[in-house]
Amino acid sequence: MADFDLLGDVEEAFGPAAAAKLAARLGGQRIWVPTTAEGRARLADLIGGEVADLLIERYAGIDVYVPMAIKETRARRERCIAEMAARGLGTREIAARIGCTRRTVQRILARATKVASGE
Repeated sequence: MADFDLLGDVEEAFGPAAAAKLAARLGGQRIWVPTTAEGRARLADLIGGEVADLLIERYAGIDVYVPMAIKETRARRERCIAEMAARGLGTREIAARIGCTRRTVQRILARATKVASGE
């Protein structure tokens, strides 16, 4: 069976929030990517129309595994959060842009601060 990078494809096309939404909704599951309009509608209800269209374009008719998350996605998300914080954005705005909770943003920034200070 081929190894697909669904989350990476979605993140590249629509950003980390879309990849996180896909992982939250379908992560840890095998899905069959539909080939019909009816199947597309069901998938779009779960993950949004644009993301569903991308998956159908690239993986239609294939049974694929959706990972819970990928290490690269997590690392990119954490770098993105740190960059937004460095530009002066608040945790609420960062969370909204990334598609996670304020607490997640706070935890990531706290961990980055510890690493930077050598703790």
